[in-house]
Amino acid sequence: TRSSFSLGSADAADVKDGVLDVKTAVLPKAGENAWDGKTKTEPKKDDNGVYLIGTAEELAWFAQAVNNGQRTINAKLTADIELAGYDWTPIGNVSSSSKGYKGTFDGDGHWVKNLYMNSSSYPVGLFGYLNTGAVVMGLAVTGDVTCTASSNARAGGVAGHMEDNTTIANCYSAVN
Repeated sequence: TRSSFSLGSADAADVKDGVLDVKTAVLPKAGENAWDGKTKTEPKKDDNGVYLIGTAEELAWFAQAVNNGQRTINAKLTADIELAGYDWTPIGNVSSSSKGYKGTFDGDGHWVKNLYMNSSSYPVGLFGYLNTGAVVMGLAVTGDVTCTASSNARAGGVAGHMEDNTTIANCYSAVN
């Protein structure tokens, strides 16, 4: 289909030899340090052995370390994290308390943005399963989390499931 259009006088300066020179719009990034959905990078530790997490790649590494058996490691966010809507595997990605996360995670007032999960497994959230003794504090989470499990569906922004004597303090969730 052919069509025609008219240029306004504001566009006249951009016409050269009968061709309109169109400027390319520069779109903003998804967010500073946006995750690519794949990369995992081990974060540095402070003098007490606490992982200092400042990027989504470091958060993804932390999740993988916990899910591979390092259930009691501790972390502190040093910056806001941009997950960019890529599919997330929860920290403590299990349905058994014997494998849930039981360390301390200090968000230090930072945000984890654009968390995304659509899963038939459970529990789902930034943290899947928080075991007895786990502490999550000072954290804000935004995004979309859906659990389609046919039974025992458990989903949340910060955590999908938490055992007795688990602490979630000073946290904020704006997760659909």
